[in-house]
Amino acid sequence: GYDVDCAPDHLIESLVKFVEQFGLSGVGEAIAAFQGEASAKALEESIGVAKGSKVICDFKEAAAAARSVNFRLRARVWEGAEEVAKEVRNSMGFPKGPLRNGLLAEILNISKNIFRGRDTSATKLQYGIRLQRGEGEKSAIALRSRWPQSRRFELCRSLGDAIWSNFDALGPMTTSKTGRQKFQRAFAQSLLCPWEELQSYINTSEPSEEDVTAAAKHFDVSERVVQTVLVDKGIVERQQLGHLAEAA
Repeated sequence: GYDVDCAPDHLIESLVKFVEQFGLSGVGEAIAAFQGEASAKALEESIGVAKGSKVICDFKEAAAAARSVNFRLRARVWEGAEEVAKEVRNSMGFPKGPLRNGLLAEILNISKNIFRGRDTSATKLQYGIRLQRGEGEKSAIALRSRWPQSRRFELCRSLGDAIWSNFDALGPMTTSKTGRQKFQRAFAQSLLCPWEELQSYINTSEPSEEDVTAAAKHFDVSERVVQTVLVDKGIVERQQLGHLAEAA
């Protein structure tokens, strides 16, 4: 967020230490999402929560399934993410139907208890983060989500990040519009709410707010996820997104 050579020395020194430890790519994602003098502090807080997190995922099997898809050749990021999500579902034996908590836990290699109830320990981080553990495919996740649906989506994003970055040491999950963040979101969206199945479920070219609500419940995602899929596929105009959200 600073002009060239205008950032405070102490900030640069802090960020350089993070780059030396975790690499430039992940740190770059973090500071693109939360800029300014507090960017190093925000990153430090997320890393600290991840180091103490009891949410440990083993993405080995799911990531192996994704290696057959050369998603970087796709013209649009979301197209590659959609193809990877489909391959993960197929390879792990869940090609059709909503991913209930037990099935999703199997894909993420984590206890399904993580999806139960409100998480009162959720922290007010600037962004969630995936922190690689050792040389394997296990990742510690710092979650921001208090509610089960959001945790489902956030954990799917973390898998998407591991696939995109080939298990980069640090994987922030932010609201920024970098290719990496777009892939995370599109992957999670496609894994949980595949377009073909959503299309079949709503069975209309003019979905109402009731259709969106029913579909969200069916796939166990937020209504925003369903709305975004409909926009991405050209069923709903982007300017209608706010209207649907208000109506819901």
